[in-house]
Amino acid sequence: MISPWFDKSIYPVQVAAWGGYCATGEKQSPINIERSKVIVNRSLGRFTHGLFKSIPRSMEILNSGHALQVNLEGGCKINDSTILPSVYRAVQYHFHWASRGSPGGSEHTVNDKRYFAEMHIVHLNDEAGDDYLTTKNGLAVLGFFIEATSTVNHTGFDKILSYGRNVRFEGETFDITETFPIDDLLPNSLRDYYRYSGSLTTPDCNEVVVWTVFRKPIKISYLQKVEWQSLFYDGEEGEEDLTLIGNNFRPCQSLYGRAVTKPSRLWNK
Repeated sequence: MISPWFDKSIYPVQVAAWGGYCATGEKQSPINIERSKVIVNRSLGRFTHGLFKSIPRSMEILNSGHALQVNLEGGCKINDSTILPSVYRAVQYHFHWASRGSPGGSEHTVNDKRYFAEMHIVHLNDEAGDDYLTTKNGLAVLGFFIEATSTVNHTGFDKILSYGRNVRFEGETFDITETFPIDDLLPNSLRDYYRYSGSLTTPDCNEVVVWTVFRKPIKISYLQKVEWQSLFYDGEEGEEDLTLIGNNFRPCQSLYGRAVTKPSRLWNK
């Protein structure tokens, strides 16, 4: 199981206090994406829904005390050098979201717009093995914005909420017996995306991540948003001073001259 992203003990309220690469690195994530400055990279290929249709052997949903996470065994693989630089396999996905009353909770922003939430699908580089945290491009993370603009429930997120009701408190886990593909959660179009080199967004903020942030958001209903914001707590059941998880995002970091690229419009025809 992958643990560095959401260990509550290393995610203090004062994120400015994070040391090491988190404070000194120049390839940190997340970032604000300025669309007018994004560069076309004609060698970038296109993602397809077929990449995400395989059904994992097993799935486990958990409340880490900081976020909601789904661990995968036998997750889908991506083996296409035009979209990612190595062979990657999905091992988990997790969510960042806004607290009630907050304007947004996504990690990345676009032209300074912060969306309600963001889903990250974490992939390990097969060639890196156990050294993925110290290997260049050791991880590939696919980010999807989430908007609560639909009047109709998103059927994939109905599944997440249904299983999530079993893990309302920190440390709780639940085995998902009726496993389902990641594609059930994704937007209709995967054509447009942004690409840059970055880091983990929690300590130790290792700068080993190939980031792909998709332009088209996932659209869930307002009712799903309200339930999501009311469901998950940052401590164990029965503890005093429990608070709802939310605003669990790191502030945007400086680009330090890094390029943000996108595929050619030819891919969008």
